[in-house]
Amino acid sequence: MKIILFLVMFVFATSPINAYAGVDFEWRLSLNNRYHADPYGYRYALSDRFRIKESNVVFVLDSVGEPSDAYLIFRFSELCGKSYEHVLRVYRKNPHAPWREIALLLGIDVKSNAYISLGHQHDLRDEYRNDRRRYERYEDRGVIIKREEIYIPQTYQEQQRRYPEHRHDRYLNEDDRYEERRGR
Repeated sequence: MKIILFLVMFVFATSPINAYAGVDFEWRLSLNNRYHADPYGYRYALSDRFRIKESNVVFVLDSVGEPSDAYLIFRFSELCGKSYEHVLRVYRKNPHAPWREIALLLGIDVKSNAYISLGHQHDLRDEYRNDRRRYERYEDRGVIIKREEIYIPQTYQEQQRRYPEHRHDRYLNEDDRYEERRGR
């Protein structure tokens, strides 16, 4: 009985460790929140960190499901030594594959120190948040563009409706009793 109780206690004690070991890239949620809080700062940070033109960063951000996936695409391109376009193609071909599988398809050693450290933390800095260049460069300045509305009045002309002539009207026109209907 003591052995069974000991085994049950051991399983319950080690289950959180096993659950934590299976979770990789848990920092992705913080990157997604950061993007939704400041999208311009996030894309500038990606551009600055990976030395890629901002238009290419916007292209990748528009091509992925979550903003943190863009960071992983750029980081995997560094780890495998291939272009981010190639990594993006592999990502698109395997839309529901976990990142470990994508890394294996790209030829990244998942037991390497670089991949393991990437699983625990990202290296994207948030130095741009208090930078004055942010207010010079983007729409975050709060400038409201006043639009001039031009009112063009619509004029409607009443058009005379013409209805098709029915068969029974033909007989009414031939009858002399209904001259007032013919307009004579």
